[in-house]
Amino acid sequence: LNGIYFDNPYYNTSGHPFLGEDRFLEGSVVYWNRRFDNLLLKYDLFAQQLLLHHEQQNPLVIVLPNDFITEFRMNGMTFRKVAVGEEGPCFCQVVAEEAHAGCYYYRYKVRHKSNYSQNLMAYIFSDERQNRYIRIEDSSRRYRNNRTFVKAFPESMRGELRNYLRSEKTRVKEADDGAMAGMIKFCNE
Repeated sequence: LNGIYFDNPYYNTSGHPFLGEDRFLEGSVVYWNRRFDNLLLKYDLFAQQLLLHHEQQNPLVIVLPNDFITEFRMNGMTFRKVAVGEEGPCFCQVVAEEAHAGCYYYRYKVRHKSNYSQNLMAYIFSDERQNRYIRIEDSSRRYRNNRTFVKAFPESMRGELRNYLRSEKTRVKEADDGAMAGMIKFCNE
């Protein structure tokens, strides 16, 4: 694996731009259609870059080129390059994937400037944010609540899906990954 040397631009910040904690986690990458396991990875949600801690040359950290990455796994999550909404082809967490439907989260962070001293500029990173998408056949739509989730499906499925959401007492905006996977499985049947 090769890439560009990572020169940390995030000095003097409040918070951090990374998925989960600001530390390297064990994971795997599909790079040039070849799988590499047992790597130390960190995902920069602000710059949408995957960082690799190169073990042979401690403390070398490189940025893996997104063009050559198809998928990566870390922190119990799978991220795959998919085309969704206005983000276009980007890495999204694969929450659930079936033959005719899938659920994906585009995770990101926002950086704000903070002028807390006249001579010192610092950045503040937001908490982790996500846009949620549902894929039906070859089309994906963003959803924000139960109403927009149900509206993404064909008219013939909407009544049954509304009943399922009520019976399971599910609010898609707050549902965990397991609940969303169950719902996608139900939608695929």
